[in-house]
Amino acid sequence: MARCSGRILCICLLPCMMVGHLLIYVMVSICITMSYSPPLLPVRFIAPGTSSNSGQLAAHPLNPFWNLRLQKGALWNRLQHRLDRQHNPILRGNRTWSKQANTEDSQAQEGEPHKSSLACSADQSWAPYLKDFSTLPELMRDFVLSMHCTDYPLLTDQPRVCGSEGQEAEAPMLLLAIKSETGNFENRQ
Repeated sequence: MARCSGRILCICLLPCMMVGHLLIYVMVSICITMSYSPPLLPVRFIAPGTSSNSGQLAAHPLNPFWNLRLQKGALWNRLQHRLDRQHNPILRGNRTWSKQANTEDSQAQEGEPHKSSLACSADQSWAPYLKDFSTLPELMRDFVLSMHCTDYPLLTDQPRVCGSEGQEAEAPMLLLAIKSETGNFENRQ
């Protein structure tokens, strides 16, 4: 009888203990989910690098966005710096000479657009800013000296190219050459 009572006790208590553990697990899970709250987001977004000293003031940048001093080095930085000073109203400020220069430029552009291309010649002023200018290939040196030329003359009348003389001329054909990588070329096909 003692042997049977041990088996009965084990058969009855084992499911009760498993249900008890399951009940404890469910109660702890419910308590954790009820007590968890997501982190609160700020009322307004404050970008990194800005100051939010007071909740009443709007956030403002700590440092200036544009670098006002020219970083020595590349020729392209010098060119961009000059264009920024000429065309950016924030960097230009209230200087009257830049306004007069802009009005003269706009009047020149409205007058004859191809007049500047006829007078375009090599500009030697940028050569000293490149340390290795003399070691550059000839085509690159020519580009640096004439990169300010933006209007190039077009050759529109080309006899004996679009059809032969004496016969009816064929319609001109436009050929576009697109520099691309192999993968991009395959995607376009």
